[in-house]
Amino acid sequence: RGVTTSLVIANIISRATPTELLLIQDNLTYIVDQSVKENKPFVAVSINYRLSYWGFLFSQEMEAAGAGNIAFKDQRLAFKWIQDNVAAFGGSADKVTVWGESAGARSLGMQLVAYDGQHDGLFHGAILESGSPVTKFVDAAAWQPYFDAVVEKTGCSDSADHLECLRELPAKTLNDVFNNTTPVKVTPPSLSAVLDGDFMTAQAQELLAAGKFAHVPLFLGNNFDEGTAYGKKGL
Repeated sequence: RGVTTSLVIANIISRATPTELLLIQDNLTYIVDQSVKENKPFVAVSINYRLSYWGFLFSQEMEAAGAGNIAFKDQRLAFKWIQDNVAAFGGSADKVTVWGESAGARSLGMQLVAYDGQHDGLFHGAILESGSPVTKFVDAAAWQPYFDAVVEKTGCSDSADHLECLRELPAKTLNDVFNNTTPVKVTPPSLSAVLDGDFMTAQAQELLAAGKFAHVPLFLGNNFDEGTAYGKKGL
């Protein structure tokens, strides 16, 4: 609210009449071209969702409003859109594979254990490169100090409804806080899924041990030497 936006849910790449659909968070032009050359064409879809604190902010107020795990719910919305529309692009809604790398792999891993594994047939296989759902999920209490600091920084402290006040702010006001142009003096938790009693009901390892995950074929691995991208160069 407070800003006019347009949202592109997905970018769709197709080179030939496909039999498969690959849903990913990246640019797949090259691999789609390769699939055509090998006579195994598929449609590739890269999805959009809210990043940074736009998609991962959490608090007790947001939990009460059912507004936790927004980034992941955006992804689910894109999955549903694909089911409703992929046939128009030559794809098969019953042959959807989700594929992500690094943060994309982690988020798709969390989709595998979301809603206690209920995926409603939105995907039928998963490829995770250098990432998995196994991490420490925190709850609203862990996010509350940062949320309260954002409320204070943006002048919403005196509002009877802190969340509604934040929703009515100009996007730039919040963005300046989120990107540290006007920083708050509270360190937030890592950006990940949160325990909201809805999208994520328990720690991933508990859900996996209880069989509460999407029972679809899974290809899981790590990219060789990937960590060097974060290292110092020229030493």
